[in-house]
Amino acid sequence: MNCFPPCRLLNFAGNDPLSMHAYQRDWQGAYHPRDGRNLGIFSLRADSSVQLSGWRVAIFQRQEALIDSSRETTDLYHLYQSRSVASAGQTYVLDANYQAFTAVGLRVDKAWLWNSTVGNEVIFGIGYSLLQGQRVQTESAKGLVTSLGAGKYGYALNLSDSATRKTYPYQTAGQPEGQGESWDLGISFNKGNGLHLTLLANDILANIRWHDIPSTLTNANTGVTSTDANGYIVYAAALSGRNFRSNFTQPLPVRYAASATLPWRDFSVFGSLTRQQGFNFPLAGATWAYAKNGCLQADYDVRFGSTGLKWTGAIAYIALRASQWNLSEARAYGISAGLHWDFGQQF
Repeated sequence: MNCFPPCRLLNFAGNDPLSMHAYQRDWQGAYHPRDGRNLGIFSLRADSSVQLSGWRVAIFQRQEALIDSSRETTDLYHLYQSRSVASAGQTYVLDANYQAFTAVGLRVDKAWLWNSTVGNEVIFGIGYSLLQGQRVQTESAKGLVTSLGAGKYGYALNLSDSATRKTYPYQTAGQPEGQGESWDLGISFNKGNGLHLTLLANDILANIRWHDIPSTLTNANTGVTSTDANGYIVYAAALSGRNFRSNFTQPLPVRYAASATLPWRDFSVFGSLTRQQGFNFPLAGATWAYAKNGCLQADYDVRFGSTGLKWTGAIAYIALRASQWNLSEARAYGISAGLHWDFGQQF
């Protein structure tokens, strides 16, 4: 949970192996995957709120997508996109998952302030959100792929996908819908010397329950054998599966964050660590308060190597982020902006 302005817009996209331009298209260009799991992420959020006496009520929209793939899966897909051929006998263990959703909702927050006799203060807050799911898409691919040489492959794969906008032949129209909820907790400690510490947990016990979603399960295997009339072994690929409408619960991953800010005169330095779904996102930066109602901030995101610049004025702020000045070569970029004014105590 954060100290939100009454109106804000946040947009961010980033991935590990390529520039975002190539990642969303043909995967051409500099390729630098991580060992282990590789991440692609997109987030777009907008909300508007009113705040009074420690209460905050907001309406919001969230659009989020995350793809998590193993190094071998990422390498194989890169070979496919670049029209390259794997060496004969090379085997890839596939493990890829894609989760995306769009939802609108209503959120209520409440904050409590405690002041000590020595000038320290503690703020504790809790928030609850109701979500109305609009769209969902989930996909997974697991199995083995072995190169047979000369661009031929053997495989044994299990594939699944569900999406509100999918259509299948001979399938009657349905009425996809989703309902969900989430909880947020936060605690902030402000020491008399200006030290500021914050611990946050967003999307606790969060999920969206989807109903009547078009879905597919597929099994593909080239290792299927049979015999012909003369008793000779025949190798033939087999593809089986089914299309159906499903009801399922999509869990939203909890996002934990810890941050610390230490001021010095008109400057302050800060650092934070966010953890979500096993991925860590460290960030460090500094702020300069150049005027009573104005400050400039610069920070560096370690995961994607992006630099952020932010200007905050009396009633508005804007922040830009990119891993390179040339956005067509950037692995990550984002923008956020908001209007802020006081309706009472904020958290």
